[in-house]
Amino acid sequence: MKIALVLSCLINILLIGAVYILLNNQASSWLRLDPIQKLLPSVLETKTGSMQHTTSLAPLSRLQSTQRPAVQVSREQSLDARMLDDLSFAALLSLAEEGEWQTLAPQLTEYLYQYPEHVQAQLLEGRVIIHTQTSAAGLEYLYTLLHKLNAPQDIELVASYINEHAQPIIDALTDNQDWTALATFVEPLIQYESQAVTYIEPLALAYAMLNLPDAMENTLASLPNGHRLIQQTRRLWSEQFAITPDYARTQRQPTLPNNQARQVDITVALSQREGQWFSPFSVGSEHFELLLDTGASTTAISGDAFLRIPKRQRTFLGRILINTASGQAQARLYNVTNVAIGAWKIAQLDVLVLPVERLSGFDGLLGMNVLNRSQVVIDQISGALEVRLSELSRSQRND
Repeated sequence: MKIALVLSCLINILLIGAVYILLNNQASSWLRLDPIQKLLPSVLETKTGSMQHTTSLAPLSRLQSTQRPAVQVSREQSLDARMLDDLSFAALLSLAEEGEWQTLAPQLTEYLYQYPEHVQAQLLEGRVIIHTQTSAAGLEYLYTLLHKLNAPQDIELVASYINEHAQPIIDALTDNQDWTALATFVEPLIQYESQAVTYIEPLALAYAMLNLPDAMENTLASLPNGHRLIQQTRRLWSEQFAITPDYARTQRQPTLPNNQARQVDITVALSQREGQWFSPFSVGSEHFELLLDTGASTTAISGDAFLRIPKRQRTFLGRILINTASGQAQARLYNVTNVAIGAWKIAQLDVLVLPVERLSGFDGLLGMNVLNRSQVVIDQISGALEVRLSELSRSQRND
C-alpha cells in the first residue's frame, strides 16, 4: 500500500514536470516568432479532451504591437513634418542664394499656401518680388507685412531688411544724380512712412533738382517748422535754376569761366564711329567698350556684358524703373568694384544692367555718374577724356 502511494506521487510529480517543460517551450517559441506570426493564434491541445486552449499571451502581444508602435508613428510623423518643413524652406533659401528667383517663385507660392504664417517665408516672398519685379514693389509688400506683425522679433526682422535694402538704393541714385529714378523709387515708400526723414530728404531733393517746386514744398511740409532740410533744399533749388523765390533773398551769381591751363593727370583715348564717342571700360580683367551718353544719369551695360563681371566684384542694390527711348523699363542696379577707364582707376561705381541681352557694336553706356565728375572733361578736339585726380588720388598713384 505504501509502495503504491509513493509510486502515485512520483507519477504526479513527473506529469507536473512534463507539463511545465511543455508550457515553457511553447512560450519560448512564441517569443521568437516575428511580428506577423505573433498575430496568428496559438492553440494548445491537451490530452484530456478535444477542447482547444488559446494562451492569453497572443492577444496581449497583439495589443502591445498595435498600440505602442502607433504612438511612436504618431510622434515620428510629427517630427518628420517639422523636419520636412525645415528642409523645404532650406531648399528655398538655397535657390535664393543661387539667384534662381524665377525658379523659386512658384515653389515659394506653394510653400506659403501650406504655411501662410511663416514670417521668414513671407520675407523671402518680398525678396522674390524685388528680384523679379522692382525694389519698390517688393518693399511695398514688406511694409504691408510689417503692419500685420505683432511679435517684436518679427517686426525687427522685416523693418531691418526694408532699411538695409532701401537706403543703398537711395544713396546710389543720389550720388548718381538720377533724380527721376530717385523720385520714382521713393514716392511709393513715403506713403507708408510719411514722417520718415530718410524718405522726405531724398524725395524733396529729387523734386528740387527736377524743377518741381510745388512737389518739393508738399514734401517738405511734413517736416516741423524750422527744420534744417527746408531751407537747405530751397537753397539748392534756387541755386540750380537761378531763381529767387519769395523765401530766398539772394540770387546766385554766375560763375566766370576759368581760362587758366588745366592740369591733366590722365588722358583716356576715345574712339569715334559715326559721330559717336566710345570709351574703354573694364571691371577686373574683363574689358568693355561703352558709348559716351550725357543723357544717361547712370552708367549702364547690357545683360551679356554683366554676366562677364565676376560675382565677387558686383553687389546687387535693387531693381528700379528707368526712362528709355521707348518708355519706362525695369533695370537691375549694382555696385561694381575694381573699375578702370583706361588708366583711370575707380574703386567702385554704380552700374545699371539694361533689360537687353546685347547692344549693337558696344557693351553699354558711360553715363553722367562718371562724366559729370568735376575732374573729368571731354575733349572732342583731341578725342580724349581728360582726368584731373584729387591730391589724395595723385599721391596714391605716385606711390
